[in-house]
Amino acid sequence: MNKKQLIVLWSGLFLVVLMGLFPPWIYALPNLSGGMTGVEADAGYSPLWSPPELFSSSTKGTDYEFFVSSLSVIGHIDINRLFVEWVIVGVITAGIIVSIKRQKVK
Repeated sequence: MNKKQLIVLWSGLFLVVLMGLFPPWIYALPNLSGGMTGVEADAGYSPLWSPPELFSSSTKGTDYEFFVSSLSVIGHIDINRLFVEWVIVGVITAGIIVSIKRQKVK
């Protein structure tokens, strides 16, 4: 593996780690029996150490906050979307590494 390929490989690994540190989150609404209803909403991206807040400053202290907090909305990492992102970065990184390898040296 030449120097350019190593740079691409380490860049791809860096992106995968960065995506793992700032993953996509979703909110899930549980049903009354304790399972999940299947109702999910995108919560955006947020650091692992600071999950996204359910309420914005405009909804704090309102009836909306009381209603949603009484439903026990659960925020968790969207593993499926994170996996797809990792696969895309892996495929692009591998493609670049292979294309660099095939380039002829002048």
